[in-house]
Amino acid sequence: MKVILLKDVKGIGKKGEVKEVKDGYARNFLTHKGLAEAGTSQKIRKAEEDKEKLEERKKAEMEKQQKQAEEMRGMELRFFLKTDDTGHAYGSVTAKDIEEKLKEAGFKDVRLELKRPLKEMGEHVLDNGVRVVIQPQQT
Repeated sequence: MKVILLKDVKGIGKKGEVKEVKDGYARNFLTHKGLAEAGTSQKIRKAEEDKEKLEERKKAEMEKQQKQAEEMRGMELRFFLKTDDTGHAYGSVTAKDIEEKLKEAGFKDVRLELKRPLKEMGEHVLDNGVRVVIQPQQT
């Protein structure tokens, strides 16, 4: 029996996929638990159309992110941190700090991951090509 999965089902498939399963499993478990619905020809056609639309949206989003990443490449962000007499920073620059600066520069929905906050003075180049410059705060 063909079913359309309404939720991700471990060992079977992901939400929206059309799968062929045994009749008893479909009736007694999948549809009973609300995990799937019977796959009539109209529902299968609609599920395939929905899947195509989702893929198009994902592709458009990916292109948008790649364009944004290209615009960010080579961009320089400056941060000023308080330091002691030896040049040791009292604070650090976190991913959140960098995301906020990028949002101020006009980039939306930016997500960054740093292995650890940046504490050393100088220039740091991130994976996306953004240069982060940390300088001592002038007093």
